[in-house]
Amino acid sequence: MRMGTRKKTLQSLWKTFEGVGYDRSSLLKVPFVLFCGPNVVESTDHLLRMGSEIKLIATKLGLPWILKSSFDKANRTSPSSFRSIGFERALASLREARLVLNVPIVTDIHESVLTADISKSSQFLIS
Repeated sequence: MRMGTRKKTLQSLWKTFEGVGYDRSSLLKVPFVLFCGPNVVESTDHLLRMGSEIKLIATKLGLPWILKSSFDKANRTSPSSFRSIGFERALASLREARLVLNVPIVTDIHESVLTADISKSSQFLIS
């Protein structure tokens, strides 16, 4: 990615990082933004434990990060694989993680009708 394009992309992400401990000048100097978290929300406790550890590592490395976790893994290859703790519980867990860890959240959506509900828990949506 060209430096000018990268800078514009990071500047557009800046609004998401406002209020979560990153200053603008340091954000523009980092090599990338880390998107990291458990594959799927298994419980609030699990999400907070994983998020806390990731936050420690990202902070030590000086990397801004976004907690990425799915509220529902609808695209499993096996019907017997764990899929979700349920829509409402998973979104409540994501909201709590955002508040407790003071970090932006990203999750994926499979149906556009869920966008309004999910956007209350996540700043970014992946379709």
